[in-house]
Amino acid sequence: KTDEPNIPLLYLCYKIQKAVPNALLVYSEQWHGNEVRMLKAGTIPYNSLIKNMESIRSGQTPDAPLGLNDNMKYLAGIYQDCGGQTLSLFNSHDEESPASNYQNMIWPVAAYLALSSYGPMMYHISRLPGPEAGTMADRFDIAYTECWKHWVNNRFRHPWHEEARTRRQILDNYPILQGFGKYLRELYQFVDDHPAFVRGMPAPVNTGNGRIAAFLRTYKRQVFLGVFNFPNSYQESQQAVARYFDFLLDDSIFKPDGIYEIIERYNNTEGRTRRGRREYWSGRELMRLGFGGMLEPVSSHVYEFLDKTREKTAPRQLLLDSFIRYQRYGRQDRNQHSYAARSFSDAIASEDEDGFDRFSELFVALATWIYKKNQIGYTGLAGVLGEISENDSRKRQTVINYLMRIAVNTQDRYESFICRSAADILHGMNLGTIALVSPESQYSGNAGGVGIYTTDIADVLSELGFHVVVVTPLYESSRERILKTYAPRYDGHSFSIQFPEFDDMTQGIRRNTIPDVVNILRSNLLRVKHGKRCRVEVLYLENAKYLDFPYGGMTCEDKLRRARVLSQGALEALRAYNYYPSIIQTNEWPTWLLPAYLKRWPEYHEDPHFARTRVGSMMHNPHPSYSIVMDEANPFKRYYYCLVIGLDAVGHADICLDSDGGNPRIDMASIMLKTSDYIGTVSRAMKRRMLAEPAVFQHAHLFAQLEAQGRFFGRRNGFNMAARQRFWFRSKKSILEVYDKAARKRLFAKYSRAKKLAKPALQNDPNIRLKPDDAESAHVIFSMLHRICKQKGFELLVDWKVYESHGRRWVTYEPWKMMGQTVLEYFLSCDPRIQYVICGRIEDSFDGRRFDMHFRRIAAQPEFQGRFAYYPEGSLSPSLYRNLYVGSQYFVMPSGGEVGEPCGISQQEAHAGGTPVIAHHQDGLTRTVSDRDFGDKEMPPNGIKFSGFNGEALLDALLDAVEIFYHGRRLRHVDKNGRPRRLRYSELSYNAFTTDHRWIRLLRDYIQMYCLIAGVELPDHIDAVRLAVDLGNAPDHELPDVILQNGLTVSEATECLVNALACKEPSVQKKILGILERVYRITGVSPAGTPGQEKKRDTQRPDKSHSF
Repeated sequence: KTDEPNIPLLYLCYKIQKAVPNALLVYSEQWHGNEVRMLKAGTIPYNSLIKNMESIRSGQTPDAPLGLNDNMKYLAGIYQDCGGQTLSLFNSHDEESPASNYQNMIWPVAAYLALSSYGPMMYHISRLPGPEAGTMADRFDIAYTECWKHWVNNRFRHPWHEEARTRRQILDNYPILQGFGKYLRELYQFVDDHPAFVRGMPAPVNTGNGRIAAFLRTYKRQVFLGVFNFPNSYQESQQAVARYFDFLLDDSIFKPDGIYEIIERYNNTEGRTRRGRREYWSGRELMRLGFGGMLEPVSSHVYEFLDKTREKTAPRQLLLDSFIRYQRYGRQDRNQHSYAARSFSDAIASEDEDGFDRFSELFVALATWIYKKNQIGYTGLAGVLGEISENDSRKRQTVINYLMRIAVNTQDRYESFICRSAADILHGMNLGTIALVSPESQYSGNAGGVGIYTTDIADVLSELGFHVVVVTPLYESSRERILKTYAPRYDGHSFSIQFPEFDDMTQGIRRNTIPDVVNILRSNLLRVKHGKRCRVEVLYLENAKYLDFPYGGMTCEDKLRRARVLSQGALEALRAYNYYPSIIQTNEWPTWLLPAYLKRWPEYHEDPHFARTRVGSMMHNPHPSYSIVMDEANPFKRYYYCLVIGLDAVGHADICLDSDGGNPRIDMASIMLKTSDYIGTVSRAMKRRMLAEPAVFQHAHLFAQLEAQGRFFGRRNGFNMAARQRFWFRSKKSILEVYDKAARKRLFAKYSRAKKLAKPALQNDPNIRLKPDDAESAHVIFSMLHRICKQKGFELLVDWKVYESHGRRWVTYEPWKMMGQTVLEYFLSCDPRIQYVICGRIEDSFDGRRFDMHFRRIAAQPEFQGRFAYYPEGSLSPSLYRNLYVGSQYFVMPSGGEVGEPCGISQQEAHAGGTPVIAHHQDGLTRTVSDRDFGDKEMPPNGIKFSGFNGEALLDALLDAVEIFYHGRRLRHVDKNGRPRRLRYSELSYNAFTTDHRWIRLLRDYIQMYCLIAGVELPDHIDAVRLAVDLGNAPDHELPDVILQNGLTVSEATECLVNALACKEPSVQKKILGILERVYRITGVSPAGTPGQEKKRDTQRPDKSHSF
């Protein structure tokens, strides 16, 4: 034994390897106990880093004391002190075999060891099988994947047959190990191709993530960065997880004003054709914002940094890449250090023509890229411009003026999409991000009207230029459809909730329980279905235990847990993806804990992501029966339930416990009302009821307090009616978007033909099976598509019984009586041409099940076969869903009673299909359904209404509808001469088609509400600028249609444009004046003299006054 190294032998091995690269060089060096001799030879024993990897496998972080990074620095010091060649020995088989202990760790571990080594690679294979094992590559693979542990180094006979059996077992259990030898050969080849990994000096980088290691390796002018994503620790089964990384780089290597091209030279997750991705960064961004991205599970990446400061095209490419990365970073940091933000800030600082030209150049470059690539919406650019001028009113006004000049385009310098993007950014820039948190949507599981509401409002707000983020569950029941349709991506973001457990025996609470993990996914959707390209970003929460289907949970505690998962998950998702919402709107009880967390949890209340956030809660069903109340007498268990929802019964007693009813109880509505910045319901009529009927809706003092403070709003629901008509009737334009009378009549004729074809399609549907029309009989179909529950008025059909005697009829309320002639049975018996269809999900309640029994009994009666169809299913096929609304002659919506119908969407969908609605005159139905003979004057008649929530009133309305359909006259209403009033069914159908329920009109009230709560104002004359953009690019004959598409009447648009003549920007005045002349020349409509037809249309405009 000697302490002196065998330098000649080492040098000889090195020369042989370089001279004959393909030859197998076997070099055996037993180093245990001979560390001094190896250090003198400049050879670093690989086991020193192996031990660090073992610690990382056990959960240690790379930057731990005496950990991986410290060891890297120590080895670098040895290399600098000793100098000379440094050889790395990689043993394929030792007491710490990678295949046995590392499992998922072997991939980043092998890459880290290979890429962090010094000097030429020496492949030390302890036990290479003989030629009988196959080719040299096969023998190499065997040596690197076997898993037999012992200490033999080619000195004793090796049991290869037994080892082969063990190896096969390992590969069966861990198929990921297949091809590990090939993987190593590729790593070695990469090192041989890049001298920096042989001669360069590695310097560890602190990543700030305990499962990510990185180092910089420099050699002369070459700079490489290696990033390695280790799996979870051994205690967590080494789960392979995707991770986001971001860390600052050394300012001694990069220049602040430099421009660097970063090329991905290697990754182990994609083929060579996908490598070589390039990005441009400024030195300031690398040093102040940090280099980052997404790492696939157990992936290893190598990036090369090239100095491109002197290249002329580099600044433009840097602008695009900097803009793409903008949202990754904190608001204050990105505003100060992002190249894109600083470029725009410099442009608006001068406030002269040169500044505008520079601003215009930057804006056109980014807007053009957005338009062509479709990766990021224009709201991203709105965020940049909004943030650089957020705290400086002078800068903000400069940005507004510049955007207005681009939008109106008086000198014809820009393409139309550039002008449109400027107008959209103007509209949404001041308000910022709007987050809609909902338990249902068409992006996830859709259980009812709230899902349609959430989807439609998100689409139209985005179309109007606002940045919208939807947070919704990824329900297990809809998982396959969601993944296939919307393709959400998991980027490594997740959080855990540790629910307590209650011991009934000891009355104790155990808090050290197994946490429930919730994954966060994102989908960036390009929406074009509503006539214009727009972006909607959807964040999904995934947890199979609690997010299985909408409004799930068998017990009250289970529902409370689900509410916490969704409410807390929404805040976690928003900050995980670095959103800074101005408005968070919660919808329904599963989201009503969110404002409490934002107000009382320091981790959210003090988070800069939510520093300027205002939370509003919409009550789509404000009746207490649609909230969750936990009335628990046991104080220990009540305290436990408070912990379940994340609140403390002592510290948070003022919000989490409601004592109005006597004993303290957990009331979700009370928590929401006490902690929300504002509340709203979906119609002004329902708001009035909530204030006027405290015995029904409870919480009277909270509603009164919010009303007195101007924080209680009534905002009517809308519906994407124009888009639905275009889709259902395959027309280029909706009838609501056509101004010319003759064109409207032609479109009405087309729609009417489609309705006639939809009728037999509905009758012949396999789930409906009604008797088809023939030459002798034309049936009239009444349809209902509602949740089977008491709120929707089904009790009027089955709980009210009809009796006749001596030519007299009376209707009696007898809910306890299962037999007897119900209103539905009596109505069907009045005329054999009457057909009735009921569809909908059965509510899990006593009344829901009771109604279900009634309808099944009636459907089974022989006399109603082919005339009454009952299909208790809420998720209908697209064809049946359409035909139900289009093929029916009437849609019945008798909602009312104590619960009422806050607004309703079904009647609006029926109107889109040209189907008149039979409705109860209550709550939201008072404004959406119009009956002239009932006293409604604001809109033309589009349905039949009844008052009095009883079976007789509904029966009279149904019989009235039959009389109108067959004879064109009213049954209960007479004219001044005592004769039945005339009313043609075609008139009702036409008025239904043309009743404007579009969100693009109604959302003006929502936007005004959002701005009021957020404390911001939209730019002056923004509506006129948006009109100018659309009208400026339209031919003269389409000007009126374009105005209607913007949700305005011609007279409203003219008035808006005239007011904009007061704009201080001369280019806007010039543009508006030219458009006014064109509009007047085509329509003859001016604000001073409005034709009668326009006045009539104006009456259909929703009331825009606030009812605070």
